[in-house]
Amino acid sequence: MREIKKRTQEACGLLWKEIYQMRKAILCMLCYIIVTQSVFHTVCPIAYLFHIPCPACGLTRSAFYVFTFQWHRAWNLHPLIFLWIPYLGYLLWYRYWIRKRPVWGIRMAVILLAITLWYYGYRMLCGMPEGIIPVI
Repeated sequence: MREIKKRTQEACGLLWKEIYQMRKAILCMLCYIIVTQSVFHTVCPIAYLFHIPCPACGLTRSAFYVFTFQWHRAWNLHPLIFLWIPYLGYLLWYRYWIRKRPVWGIRMAVILLAITLWYYGYRMLCGMPEGIIPVI
C-alpha cells in the first residue's frame, strides 16, 4: 500500500513538473483558443478556412460528454472518442506510472489516425451528425 502511495506521489510530481515546464506553451494555446473562438467562433483552422469540419471535429465535446457520463450523446457526436480515451490513458499510464516509452504507442497512434480518417470520409460522404458542423 505504501508503495502505491509513493508511486502515485512520484507520478503526480512528475506530471506537475512537466506542466510547469510547458507553462509558456499552455499559455500560448489558451490565448489562441480565446482569440480564435471570439473572432472566428471556432478554434479549428480547417473549419474557418475551408468551411468544413476537420477529422477531429466533435472529439472535444464528445470527451466532455464521456466525462460527464452522457455516453449516448458522446457516441452520437463522435464514437471514436471511446478509442481515443483509452489510448491516451495508455500513454499516460506508461509515461507517469511505468516511466517507459509505450511499447505499442506509435503503432496504436497510426492505427487510430487511420480509423479516424476513414470515419471522417464516411461522415463526409454519408452526412455529419446534427450539431457537428461548425458555425462560421
